[in-house]
Amino acid sequence: MARRRGAALVAAHLTSPDDALRSGRGYFDASLGSGALLVEALNRAALPRARLVLFGFSGGAHFVDSFSRLCPERVAAWCAYSAGWWSLPAAPRGSTPPGIIACGERDESRIQASLRHYQRLRRLGYPVLWVRLAGASHQLSGRMEAFARDFFEAALDDRAADAAFADISTRRLVPASAGPMDPALITQLPCKRLYSAWCALHSP
Repeated sequence: MARRRGAALVAAHLTSPDDALRSGRGYFDASLGSGALLVEALNRAALPRARLVLFGFSGGAHFVDSFSRLCPERVAAWCAYSAGWWSLPAAPRGSTPPGIIACGERDESRIQASLRHYQRLRRLGYPVLWVRLAGASHQLSGRMEAFARDFFEAALDDRAADAAFADISTRRLVPASAGPMDPALITQLPCKRLYSAWCALHSP
C-alpha cells in the first residue's frame, strides 16, 4: 500500500520509565508530550503537512487513539488494537479521522475496557469501527493487520457516500435511514466492501 501510494513507512519506538507507566504518565498518552515529539519529528523531516495512517498495539494502541484526537488534522486513519486502558475522550472538535478500536475476544484484562472506550467514542460521534477479534488473546494478529490495511485504503479513498453501518451484536447491516438507535451498538465501516471481511473477523 505504501509503495503504491508513494508513502513512507515509519516505526516509532517510544519508552517511559516504569514509575511513569505505573502512574499513567507514560508515552501512551499523546497529550503528555509524546504526541508533540511525533509532530516535531515530522516537522524536522520536512513533512509538516504529512497525514498519517497509524497502527498501534497494546501501549501503542493507547498512543494512536490519543494522538488521533489530539492532532486529528495530522491523521488520515488509525487502528488501536488491544490497549489496557484509554484516555477519556472529549467531544470531537471539527472533523475526525476514521479509526478502529479492536481487541482479542480472549484478551480478558482488556476486552471490556476496549469495548467501553469504543462505546464512549461512538456516543460522542466519532467514526469508529469495533472489532472483537475472534479467537485472539493479547498478541499481534496478521488477520487484524491485513484488515487494518484494507481499512486504511478505504479511508484514504474517502468514499463517504459508500459508508456502511452494522449491528455489533448481530453483524447485520443497518440502513443509514434506520430510526434512532444507540450509536454504541452500531459500528461504522468506511465502505461496504469491507463488510464481509469485518464479519469474518468480528465475534459478537
